[in-house]
Amino acid sequence: MRNKEFLFLVVLLVLAFGLRVYKLDSMEYRMDELNLIATSMDQTVSDSLMLRYSGKVLPLASLPVPYLLFKVYIATFGSSEMATRFLSVVFGLVSILIFYKLMDKLASSRFVVFSAMCLFAINSSLIGVSRISRRYSLFIMLGLMSYYYFIRLFYFNDSSVSNKILFIIFSFLMVASGYFTLFIVLSQGLSLLFAKRCMLLRWSLNILPVATLLLPWGIIILTHFPTFLQSGVSSLNWLPPPSYLFAMQAFPFLILGRYFTDWQMLVWNLFLFALLFLGIIKIRKTQRILLGIPILVYTFIVLISPSRFFGVNLVNYDYLIVIIPFLIALLSFGMAWNKRIGIFAFLLLFCLIPFSRHYSGNRQYSDLLEDIFEQEPDSTVLFYPPYYNLYTYIYQPSHHIDSSYNLGLDSYKELICQGNSSWIILANPSKPNLRNATWFEGLCNNFTLKNYNNAQILHFIHNNP
Repeated sequence: MRNKEFLFLVVLLVLAFGLRVYKLDSMEYRMDELNLIATSMDQTVSDSLMLRYSGKVLPLASLPVPYLLFKVYIATFGSSEMATRFLSVVFGLVSILIFYKLMDKLASSRFVVFSAMCLFAINSSLIGVSRISRRYSLFIMLGLMSYYYFIRLFYFNDSSVSNKILFIIFSFLMVASGYFTLFIVLSQGLSLLFAKRCMLLRWSLNILPVATLLLPWGIIILTHFPTFLQSGVSSLNWLPPPSYLFAMQAFPFLILGRYFTDWQMLVWNLFLFALLFLGIIKIRKTQRILLGIPILVYTFIVLISPSRFFGVNLVNYDYLIVIIPFLIALLSFGMAWNKRIGIFAFLLLFCLIPFSRHYSGNRQYSDLLEDIFEQEPDSTVLFYPPYYNLYTYIYQPSHHIDSSYNLGLDSYKELICQGNSSWIILANPSKPNLRNATWFEGLCNNFTLKNYNNAQILHFIHNNP
């Protein structure tokens, strides 16, 4: 690596690190972060390996690698926002290095490599997933590692034993971190089918150990799949947009990290597709297949929409985030078609990135819990809906009521009647108000209802059965 290129990479990593750690703990945990952290802390290793997730996540929602990884990490460094999110920051920085190695293999033009690296380092969606305690930063890192060693093995004929072992390890870890990364493996096979068919058998033999290691989990999933559809998928209550609209919204969001109105979305899709088209016609057939196949595979999955089979769409933008490196690579090739236009396009994209959205947040529930227990250390505090009780579990573990994320309404009545002071925090006021629930009638006349930002608080005093 030349000195100037090394210096560029160091400066870029420092910039990327700053964008990812600045005010990292300014926002309290989101619910999806709490699910992963609480599950990682609670589940035993054997339960995780057997996919026995209880209470906090959907049944069979994920393969166990992220939970086991976070379990070890939290046991070592703690469960604070800064500590757990920093692991995602590390994954994000490693992804930048792997993406550099990948682009160095695919592009001879340094303009392409440098522009791709800059777009990757400052991509708003990638910054976002590097600042939360979730699995997606891990997906990207492992996906890039698997693809990088795949290219070395089957396109550059670097068939050393170490490359084979690393390809198998990273491919296994990638799929064992999330089902949706299976389509990266599918993309690898399809790229060989269209570009180097003679390598298909060799690739299959290298994928065989990965499939063998994943087989026990596959059997568990098939055994419990009907239950998963009933208790897991049916509980998802968000309605997806039409598939074509979802795909049209996805590309500007993945590249720019923001949503647009209909006409703006059309303009930016035309702009991005023009750059992608220029990139496609500029590069060789092999590069076109390696970068284009993953994008086509994931876009096709969105367009066929699993809602046609299960009644609900299991695809969202978070899963599509694994194709961002491939989109950025093609955009960089398109910008290299004319360097002046390319620099203008880069500056335009840079100006549209909403950096500020990552650094503005609140600590609504954590501060509220702290205030309550500071005033009344022995009070009982419950959230409604019940899964919001994970906030107490993480932020005030000494006051947490076991299994309170699974509470039924009768359990609320029993717990409220204990002690001299009890609180119920209505974390989602759009849900039916507790005051209208039949079990609430006559429970206690001595309470006050307060508004606190986006929540309502019911405070019970001297509430005896």
